[in-house]
Amino acid sequence: MTTYMKQFNDENDAIQHATLKNRVRRAAGNLREWFAVVDGPADNFAVVDGVTAIDLGMGYFIPD
Repeated sequence: MTTYMKQFNDENDAIQHATLKNRVRRAAGNLREWFAVVDGPADNFAVVDGVTAIDLGMGYFIPD
């Protein structure tokens, strides 16, 4: 079950968004969740939560 997914046409935009989400959740003290960049469903890029990234069973990138 996907709890978070946002699609981007540009890889750099996806990386910036995931980086921001990871920094905000760390600043809030949330060490359990994380966000990663994966290949999107429509030949694009997607930012997804960590559980979804693992469930997809494909490579993912976790920006700082």
